[in-house]
Amino acid sequence: MNRKELIYIPAAMAIGGGLWFVMNMNPVWWLAWFLPGLLFAIALRTEAWTSRGLVALAALIGASSNLGYFIKVMPLVPTMIVLLLLTLVWVVVFGAARRIPTSYKRPSPSTQPRRYSDSWFAAWSSHAKVPPAPMQTTPSAIISQKSLRLI
Repeated sequence: MNRKELIYIPAAMAIGGGLWFVMNMNPVWWLAWFLPGLLFAIALRTEAWTSRGLVALAALIGASSNLGYFIKVMPLVPTMIVLLLLTLVWVVVFGAARRIPTSYKRPSPSTQPRRYSDSWFAAWSSHAKVPPAPMQTTPSAIISQKSLRLI
């Protein structure tokens, strides 16, 4: 990364700060439409490894908005694994979507948003096939769920 590209680090951090409000338990819906486009613009303007790092930085900042909740319901190691997996989903989706316009010399403008949405659809539909964990019904689990205001 050269000096000219160092401006993208604070930009990715600012986008990650916005993603904090998108990825938490009560997301701000209009930011969810706006911020990934800004992050995608940064990913297109930088080289491959730099764009992966910037996307990972922004996604990790955004995904850490659920850190307090995850620590209450899971031990520390699974919490860190979940945060890293959430970050990895963003890096893979943005990397796959970034390859379309950068691999062709003159891509059609109509294919870029479609490929981006197709990448997200593939990621989330593969996530939907994973069965949810069974709900614990022991009295201690019910009390902890009430303390988290889930019931």
